[in-house]
Amino acid sequence: MDSLRLTRAQIVKAVGNDQPTVRVFERLVAGAVPIRVATSSTALTAADRVVVMSGGGTATLPRASDVVGQMLTVKRTGGATTVAASGTDLIDGSATYAIGLVNESVTVVSTGAAWVIV
Repeated sequence: MDSLRLTRAQIVKAVGNDQPTVRVFERLVAGAVPIRVATSSTALTAADRVVVMSGGGTATLPRASDVVGQMLTVKRTGGATTVAASGTDLIDGSATYAIGLVNESVTVVSTGAAWVIV
């Protein structure tokens, strides 16, 4: 299998000079997974892949239709943590999913119409 190697200049030319997008694209091409630590409730974005909820709270997923095929992992390392769908989206048929124990996580993927736990 051939590997893909792009320079920063090639990435900027392909996606424009949008620095957050360039940084996310560079990490994905390099194989790195972006990890974000949240100390309280937070709205997840298309740039998120792994979010560690260190202080508990609610991690609200982006709309499934905006991130078709995207996989997100939420890990609980602090207080009570809930993952919530946006709007009328559902997570395996429910509006929310509670991560039961400290150091447990849930991984979901967007079908475009909803989120499914994998």
